[in-house]
Amino acid sequence: MSCLAIVQARMGSQRLPGKVLKTLGQRPVLEHVLRRVGYAQRVHHVVLATTRLAQDDVLVDCAKKLGVHVVRGDEHNVLARFFRASQLWPSHCIVRITADCPCIDPSIIDETVRAHDEIRADYTSNVHPRTYPRGLDVEVINTQALRIAYRSTVHPHDTEHVTPFIWRNQHIFRVHNVTAPLWQKKAHWRLTLDTPRDFVALQAVFDLIGKDNFRYVDLLTLARRYPWLPRINDSNIS
Repeated sequence: MSCLAIVQARMGSQRLPGKVLKTLGQRPVLEHVLRRVGYAQRVHHVVLATTRLAQDDVLVDCAKKLGVHVVRGDEHNVLARFFRASQLWPSHCIVRITADCPCIDPSIIDETVRAHDEIRADYTSNVHPRTYPRGLDVEVINTQALRIAYRSTVHPHDTEHVTPFIWRNQHIFRVHNVTAPLWQKKAHWRLTLDTPRDFVALQAVFDLIGKDNFRYVDLLTLARRYPWLPRINDSNIS
C-alpha cells in the first residue's frame, strides 16, 4: 500500500518570519525536512503543500530543486491543500509533517506508519499524548478519513491544522498513538523551529552533531554529552 507524505510550509510565520528557509548546517530548514522525510522507507511520495502567495514562490523553487512536487492553495485552509494533494497523488494514507521540524526522524515516521497499518487505524500520531520531543511530530491519516474531515468541517481551527476534526471525533474514527520507548522519552525537549531561541538551540544541535543524516538516537547521545543543550529553549515549552 502506498503512503504519501505531505510537508506543509509557508514563509509567513508570525513569530519567526521566513523560518523555513533559515540555514542550519549547510542547508535551509525546508531542505532538511524534505530530504529527511524522503528517507523514510514507508513513504512512497513526498509533496510540498504551500500557499498561492507570491512570497511562497521561493519554497516552490526549493522543492523543485529536490524533485519534490508541489500543491498550492489557500493560505489558511491547509486541509484543502492536503485534500487536493491526496487527489493528485492517490495513496492509502497520508503522513503529515510540518516544515519547522528539521530533525524529523525517518525511522520514527516508519514506525508510526507501521503501527497505523498494523492496527488498521484511521489516524495515528505520536503526539496524543506526546512522548517524543516537539519537532519529531508524525501524523498518519487514512485518505478516506481525510476526505470525511474535508467534507464535514468548515471550522477555521480544523481547516488550518488539518487533523483536529479527526482526533476530536474518536466515536467516528479509530485513533491510535505511538509512544516512545522508555529510554527515548523526552517530551519537553524542543527540536522545532518557532522562535528565535529555538533557532539558537537548533544551530547548536547542528553544529555539534556535525552531519545531516543523524537520527533521534544520535541526538539523545548528544544531550547526554551536553546536558545544557535541551535547556537553551526550554522556556518555550508548552
